[in-house]
Amino acid sequence: MRKKRVLLTALLIVLAVSAGCSGKEGAAGGGGARGPGAVAVKVAPVETADIREIKFFNGQVQPLQSTVMAPKVAGRVASVAVRIGDPVRRGDVLFQLDTSELSAQVRTQEADLAMARAKLEMAQKNREYFQKTLDNYKKLYEAGALSREKYDEMALKYEQAMSGEFEASVAKSEAALNYQRSLLEGSTVRSPIDGVVSFVNVETGQNVTTSTQAVGVVNISIVKIKIFVGDQQINRLAKGQPVEIEIPDVRSTPFTGTVAALSPAVDPAVKGYPVEIELPNPEGLIKQGMFARVKVAVRESKNAVLVPVDAVINRPEGRFVFAVENGKAKEYKVETGIAEGGKVEITTGGLKSGDQVVTVGHQSLVDGMAVRLSQDSRPGSQGGKPETEKGQEGASGRPAGEKGKGAPEGTGTRGGSGR
Repeated sequence: MRKKRVLLTALLIVLAVSAGCSGKEGAAGGGGARGPGAVAVKVAPVETADIREIKFFNGQVQPLQSTVMAPKVAGRVASVAVRIGDPVRRGDVLFQLDTSELSAQVRTQEADLAMARAKLEMAQKNREYFQKTLDNYKKLYEAGALSREKYDEMALKYEQAMSGEFEASVAKSEAALNYQRSLLEGSTVRSPIDGVVSFVNVETGQNVTTSTQAVGVVNISIVKIKIFVGDQQINRLAKGQPVEIEIPDVRSTPFTGTVAALSPAVDPAVKGYPVEIELPNPEGLIKQGMFARVKVAVRESKNAVLVPVDAVINRPEGRFVFAVENGKAKEYKVETGIAEGGKVEITTGGLKSGDQVVTVGHQSLVDGMAVRLSQDSRPGSQGGKPETEKGQEGASGRPAGEKGKGAPEGTGTRGGSGR
């Protein structure tokens, strides 16, 4: 009997020690509820900061202006004035055709015009004569001193002199001369724009036609990059909006360009809306055809309430976040906005800066359940600001478009690279 009492006393002591240890463990949980029924969770603070939704679009560099010159007339190349890479100004000679035949045709047309003008001058003098003669014939006819036949004959000559035939001949000769002069002028091929010679496909002595693509000139003082955006991005962009452009073949740091033009119609081939970005290129380092990656902030929110993406739970009835208050889980139904860099904007729901939201362990929580903070959870830590520079890749390193567990669902867009 005595032995049984000793064993019972020892068992009571062990139970008392175990209860004390359990109480200490609950106290070490950072303010969470005590007891074996509390769920271990990790938390992070709600923050207030600016956040932007970043999208990336791929494009190719195009010149601001581009032209391919062909002669206006077929002929033999007499001289070539430029080489590839030469800078040219508007009006500079690119190449010259032989003009001997064209010059002869111009002289012939000049002679024809001179003859037509001489005939017109003579006709004008004849008109004065026929006018006076016809007036005299009319008086004689009315006095009965002249026959009707003679009067009608003079009237016909007057009408022929006044017909305008000679004016028409002069106009025709002038038009023919102007045409020949334009061909002669067109035999000297000039640049229509300021720029740089991109190719030369002719050489001295070569015969060319009006379809020969002889010399190309591009203006790359400003370059364009065309991108295609989706339905949800097109109305979030504005003309003059600054964008960042990465051109790795030129330098590692990004350039700054601006939105220059937005199309109101979708491109049926690409299924996206064309948008043109302009970028100054004063040193000419950016070349036509280079690959470019355009970084666009399609949305921005100032002083937004932000939580980690992992804190949001998606359910059929909506999105929810659990916060820890007085050792218990409190459920908030929320609506989300911009998601970027591992953070998501909370637009409605009642959360405020400094609240501690559950990021791990919330899948098994219900409203009012007792919780305790896990040993590696640090309540009140501020964490990093939204990593807006990561664009479409989240903090977890997943590619754009890949959803993490519990992350808010994105909205799809139609068409365009970077969708």
